[in-house]
Amino acid sequence: MGEHTAALLRLANTTARLRGWRSRPALPPLSATRFLQSAGVRFGVIYAALFSISAIALAAFLWWSTAGLLERQTDAAIESDSVGLSERFAEGGPKALVETINERVLGNVDDDALYLLVDPSFQRVAGNLGAWPQHMAMDEDWDELRIERAGVMGLARVHYFELPGGFHLLIGRDVEVRSRLRVMMADAMFWAAVIALVLGTVGAWAVRGLFGSMIADVSATAMAVSAGDFTRRVKVGGHEDEFDLLAETINDMLDRIGTLMDGVRQVSNAIAHDLRTPITRARTRLEDAAIHARTEAELRAAIDRAMVDLDGVVGVFQALLRIAEIEAGARRSAFTAFDLAPVLTDLAELYDVVAEEKGVHLRASIPAELP
Repeated sequence: MGEHTAALLRLANTTARLRGWRSRPALPPLSATRFLQSAGVRFGVIYAALFSISAIALAAFLWWSTAGLLERQTDAAIESDSVGLSERFAEGGPKALVETINERVLGNVDDDALYLLVDPSFQRVAGNLGAWPQHMAMDEDWDELRIERAGVMGLARVHYFELPGGFHLLIGRDVEVRSRLRVMMADAMFWAAVIALVLGTVGAWAVRGLFGSMIADVSATAMAVSAGDFTRRVKVGGHEDEFDLLAETINDMLDRIGTLMDGVRQVSNAIAHDLRTPITRARTRLEDAAIHARTEAELRAAIDRAMVDLDGVVGVFQALLRIAEIEAGARRSAFTAFDLAPVLTDLAELYDVVAEEKGVHLRASIPAELP
């Protein structure tokens, strides 16, 4: 029974490794819903979203550092003029304020600087604006409006002050050039956004195609293997990246499965051979008894020997059934301790012949008992 035991152990080892493996049905055709839910599309959308967020963040930073900076500089210059003129008015009243405004206008320190001081009836007292703007909001300190300066219409940002004595003061800057710059930058940002959208879409499609090709190859290989073609393997691109590592891992797994399947076939052939011998022996003995038996005792002896041979066959099938039940968890409660030394001795004897054929000396050190 040593050969039977070794064969059963090899079969148990192989079937345990293959346990749970089942062929799977082929995937259905890719519908529109499944296309939108596919992993490749999700990766592409994530890439496009990250690319768009990066582009928007870059555009916002460029706007803040250019157009925003110009606006902050303009407001800072107006605030500085407001502080200086307020101090002059507090020190010398309307007369000192008029002198200061005239000095700044005649000095032409800043071509974009705007000043206008009017009396309670909104008549011009000093400044480089001809009249009080018609669309000036009196209830707001800051405003942007169209003004006429030297016969040319332009955009101005102004700060309004109501002074003691009913005087009104406007301090501002001509921002027409800066307004055109903002428009140009807005146009540039718009086209940059369009280009970023196109590039993000192209990049997302490329990422989807990259993942899709890899997943399609793996899926095709898996379906071919599930259909029984164990020679199919995943293509390795040769780039030594994560995809190649995944492909090599899958191929190693398929090689291992193929090896285990070959082992199952070999074990099945060995069991069939081991079963054929006692069955043939029992049949031969029964035939011989049927022809040559002279007495009832001789016939019974032949039948007993045949029954012994058939009991060995039944023992093999019972062992196979026990292995199946153990794998299914049905016989774990019936586990008992047994001596492993005889099994190891049988294995050593079995593989000693193979080792001698390979020119290898197999030495087994097995204790007398191994509970």
